[in-house]
Amino acid sequence: MTRERVRLSLLHAVSEECPTCKGLGRIPSKDAMITTIDSWLRRFRTNHKDRRLIITVHPSLADYLLETKSQVVKNFMWQHWVWLEIKADDALRPDAFRVYSKRRKTDVTDEV
Repeated sequence: MTRERVRLSLLHAVSEECPTCKGLGRIPSKDAMITTIDSWLRRFRTNHKDRRLIITVHPSLADYLLETKSQVVKNFMWQHWVWLEIKADDALRPDAFRVYSKRRKTDVTDEV
């Protein structure tokens, strides 16, 4: 008799069920979204000088960032030398985020 390892696929490990379609699709997990925001911040800081940003995310991700991962947000601020404000927006999908510059008062998400 052989032992077969049974694990979740990588897709299920880094994603969760979509609340909009009730599980018919998959969206990135909250931790995967944090990684996406971190890489966006890294690319943004290499090309732009803005230091005050507002990140708008889905309310569930905003709660997760502010309550559970507040230290991660502080680390982003120190690591990228920016001041971040996290805001919730019901109009955004759970797998999307928008970033606004406080200085320019514009959406800078698509600039990177």
